[in-house]
Amino acid sequence: MLPLHPIVASFPAVILVIIFLTELVAYFGETNSWRVFSTFLACLLVIFSGATYYSGFYDAEKANMTFQISEEIISAHQASAKLFLMSLIPTVLFSIIRAIKPNEIIHWLYTPCLILSLILSGVTSHKGGQLVFIHGASVEAVPTTQAKQENVAVEEETPGVVDDKTKEVAVKKPAKKR
Repeated sequence: MLPLHPIVASFPAVILVIIFLTELVAYFGETNSWRVFSTFLACLLVIFSGATYYSGFYDAEKANMTFQISEEIISAHQASAKLFLMSLIPTVLFSIIRAIKPNEIIHWLYTPCLILSLILSGVTSHKGGQLVFIHGASVEAVPTTQAKQENVAVEEETPGVVDDKTKEVAVKKPAKKR
């Protein structure tokens, strides 16, 4: 089955950036319709963030496909993802309250929560990127066509079987002619 986490992992960060830009337009435009749209995006953010978080747990068993990944590194990524998901609770609540009844106090509570969620999303994404690009999490080693051709060429030069323990080539003896 195709892993779900790599597919949905980018959505929370993108939605957060769109929310932030929408909030800037709402602030300078002083219209509530942009805030309502931002609240809709915040609810969508919770759905995609939850899907990303739980798909990460489901796909974590596939992290060691080719390379052995330290459990500490995976746990650090999961912990930052959990912290990000928890930061969305006040962010979305303040966003809903502010869309229903615009209030300056709620606005100043909502804005730091949104910025915190944006920062935590970046930290989580960075740790996930490190897992993939530095440690090789979920990277499957597939031999390239060139590597396959090189292996064929080596086998033709040195026919035989490589002994895994001694790393020596055991040459096949030709069959006796009768």
